[in-house]
Amino acid sequence: MTNENTDKPKDFAEIDDVKELNELGINYGEIGQFDKAIEIFERSLEIDPNYAEAWSNIGLANNYLDKTEEAIECYLKAIELNDKLIVVRRNLAIVYERRGEYEKAIDAWKNMLKITPDDPGVYNDIATIYYGMVEFDLALEYCNKALEFSPSMTEPKNTIALIHLVKKEYDKAITISEEILELKPRDIVVLSNLGLAYHEKGNFDKAIELHEKAISIDPTYFFAYNNLGWAYHQKGNLEKAIEYYEQALQIESEFGLAQINLNNAQEELKEKSVGDKK
Repeated sequence: MTNENTDKPKDFAEIDDVKELNELGINYGEIGQFDKAIEIFERSLEIDPNYAEAWSNIGLANNYLDKTEEAIECYLKAIELNDKLIVVRRNLAIVYERRGEYEKAIDAWKNMLKITPDDPGVYNDIATIYYGMVEFDLALEYCNKALEFSPSMTEPKNTIALIHLVKKEYDKAITISEEILELKPRDIVVLSNLGLAYHEKGNFDKAIELHEKAISIDPTYFFAYNNLGWAYHQKGNLEKAIEYYEQALQIESEFGLAQINLNNAQEELKEKSVGDKK
């Protein structure tokens, strides 16, 4: 026996409770029906135009629909109505970063620190943006701040290792990367970056070992295939290098660096073949 009142779902236009509408909109968003979710959130705003959570959720739905400008407008409105909504500030920072508006993203993260000044994740996010902007001193400052609050956090340590790698301070990069691997031995990014540090020191065999370990953990990690190819390339094994560059491109066909390396290796192999015939 079924209850007739539960057989037919209620039309959201008949719902007058903004919290119930908010939950219903979230449910539609979770199954990917973002346009429907927006309709429902907008219905809640007809009832209460100052319902900050609805503005926030419309922003999130627009973000999923790649309508980032509309998302930003909604996030800012939500913050105007309730400046303590941490998730909105986080989403605002993320969408600015996604749009390549890095200064605005940093400002959004820093505004979040006014509410959660001891959140190591926020310091790490700021450090990551500064690293991408090649502002290494600022990146280090925020990495160290993150580690003050969370000494075992590996993400800022990896950024510090990358900075040392870029600065050609290979021994420092190796030391920090090995510390991270003691905590996360299966971190493929750190394994491959450590391989690059050994590569730059001329220890190609150690680099190969580390890249192979990264691939054994995640056979789809195309960066490691390219790095493995580059190590064989430097050892003069062009056939192996080509094999791994091609595997990287099979996984990620738009990987430009692997394509450049493949073209160079094929050209070098062609020249070598011509030379051997003379």
